[in-house]
Amino acid sequence: MKSNIKNNLLLYTVTFFGTGLLSKKMPGTIGSLAASILSYFIPKYSIIFYIISISIFITGTITSQKYVTAHPKDKDPCFIVIDEACAIFLSNAILLDIFEFNFEEDDYTGDEIEDAEDALNDQATAARTMAELEAEIATLKRLE
Repeated sequence: MKSNIKNNLLLYTVTFFGTGLLSKKMPGTIGSLAASILSYFIPKYSIIFYIISISIFITGTITSQKYVTAHPKDKDPCFIVIDEACAIFLSNAILLDIFEFNFEEDDYTGDEIEDAEDALNDQATAARTMAELEAEIATLKRLE
């Protein structure tokens, strides 16, 4: 009985709360979607978010290894989606540190928003002259 509970808990963990079992064709996508939804509701910039992210990484690493060791005949079982969930949480944690997504239009004047848009547009092309820009556009049209 204890072994059965342990195996069920292990399966529940490696499938990220069972989401890896919801679809046979795209379990990784379902697991990633579930992790994205869950991470959306956890307050960003809080220690809780970082603790959960690190916990999922550690738990995912340990439980995936245990499952694969216990089931050596399963070569890359696709229902193991804890790694996708881990990637979502860790990338969100890292991106939150790199980019501060707390933009509210009320916090900025029209000129500041326009300057930011101009700076973004300037970075979208490497062209320095009109001729370089036209050559870049021609190349993009050929690539379409």
